[in-house]
Amino acid sequence: MRRILLIILTFSCLTVWAADPFELMMRKQEELRQADMERRQNFIYPGGERFMENASKNDVIALRWYAAAGDVDAQAVLGDIYAKGFIEPQNLESAVYWYNLAARYGNTYAQYMMGLSNQLGWLGRPNADEANNWFREATINGTNACAQRRVAQFFNDIDSALYDFAESFRWFERAAKNNDLESQLNLADWYLNGDVIGRDILSAMKWYGRAAAQKDPYAQYSLGLIYLKGDEIIPIDYTSAVEWIERAAWQNYSAAQYTLGRLYSQGIGVPRSDTQAYAWWSMANKFENPAVERDLARITQKMSLEEIDQAVKLAHAYEADMVGW
Repeated sequence: MRRILLIILTFSCLTVWAADPFELMMRKQEELRQADMERRQNFIYPGGERFMENASKNDVIALRWYAAAGDVDAQAVLGDIYAKGFIEPQNLESAVYWYNLAARYGNTYAQYMMGLSNQLGWLGRPNADEANNWFREATINGTNACAQRRVAQFFNDIDSALYDFAESFRWFERAAKNNDLESQLNLADWYLNGDVIGRDILSAMKWYGRAAAQKDPYAQYSLGLIYLKGDEIIPIDYTSAVEWIERAAWQNYSAAQYTLGRLYSQGIGVPRSDTQAYAWWSMANKFENPAVERDLARITQKMSLEEIDQAVKLAHAYEADMVGW
């Protein structure tokens, strides 16, 4: 009797200590799923939006597998591949097939592309009613700014068989008006540089301003440079220049920190201060920029050890304050 009880107790302990086979199987499946998702995100969908530019034929095979399994992002990317003639020969019928699958399951970008395919008549005559239905569906989904930018990027690919800068610009503008940051920066850069469209400093400032309102440091710094340099339309305004450059510098934007250091070293828009210049330059030198190192070496020769120590402490204090930005 004692031996039977011992066997029962031993078996009970084993059932407690041993892992549940079903739990092990589920854990293994979850590990495989996570590994698959990581490969999907890091290998096939960098940024979650675009297929790798150096993707191979084998990558397209993997992408097709995901698409066939019902992955709407993969379906939309396959639509791009066939529409652009990227890796695979251009095939608008296949493009529309994959866009349509993704669109019917709510992928906003694919819905926009279905609208375009009908508007442009990829499979025959243009169909304005069907195009408007898809555009309306995409807008209803609410995430249209990102989708509009993706349409703009689609037409802005110079390697694509469907490259069309004018169409790309129109879609970037739509996305920018819907507060898409990347589109706002694209428009601002184009207007400022004047290389792909006519130079328009006021339009550049408008879009940099919209992006700066979203606390983008590049936009803030760009506005600061416009005020710092001035031109035939925008007069030099050192107060506004320092304000915008400081905002970017406090977000740890190295170019702004370096420029702010130069302003302090020359007393432009701010009281001249070697201590402040050293502090901002030391923070800007995160990547060992030769220009920054040269200016640091130059100003160090003019400062006492006490002033350098004060500047180093100031830089550390500034960096500590930036953590919360």
